[in-house]
Amino acid sequence: RVVKGATAYTVTGSPHSGSIHLNGGYVYTSSSSDFTMGSGEFTIELWFKHGSSSLSGNTYLMDLGSNGIRFSFTSGSIYANDGAQYINYQLTSDLGSLDTTKWYHLAFVRQGTNIFLYLDGVQKGTLSGSTYSHATNTFRLGDYGGGGYNWYGYVSDFRIVKGKAVYTGAFSPPTGPLTTTGGTYPNNTNRTDPTASETVILVGNNSSSITDVSDTPHTMSTSGTASAN
Repeated sequence: RVVKGATAYTVTGSPHSGSIHLNGGYVYTSSSSDFTMGSGEFTIELWFKHGSSSLSGNTYLMDLGSNGIRFSFTSGSIYANDGAQYINYQLTSDLGSLDTTKWYHLAFVRQGTNIFLYLDGVQKGTLSGSTYSHATNTFRLGDYGGGGYNWYGYVSDFRIVKGKAVYTGAFSPPTGPLTTTGGTYPNNTNRTDPTASETVILVGNNSSSITDVSDTPHTMSTSGTASAN
């Protein structure tokens, strides 16, 4: 249970209707300007269930470019990097270990010139002065953009919103599947939903296929062992 002020809620797990199983492979799509964030605001979020209780080694959950905007799990920490500077959330010092049966909600937000990392709606790190202009246009889920460093586990409701900070403070994670214009949440605290045009990818919510359901869908491909679940 998480308590924020006078409000208490329970994070019960991903409200997904499907997921992507990353087991030594990755998901990618063709290069697109949709994945070039520039110096503007963005929100990258997902539910994940990690394949190991530890965070040893160095694995990439997501990379826009090659060491571009990214999530990586390294030596007990989750790193959220805007391409120039990063937040280092020392998860094992905070939680001890990951529960491999539990789904966690993860969000990386740039609001103005500040970047934020949230786990299950709770802010775990912030940095100011984010002025880096992200210029690459490639997308990989479960792998480093240059190849290797595979991430193992499950991902659901992976969404990139370009041009908007959806979360502007501690928030209650969604209780239903995400959509291109929002989703189902227990309340509206510190949240501004995107427009459909701001959602440039929404994938990992189908148990039979890996399909982008954004309004301008990208054709998703896989390499190695990566499958709908």
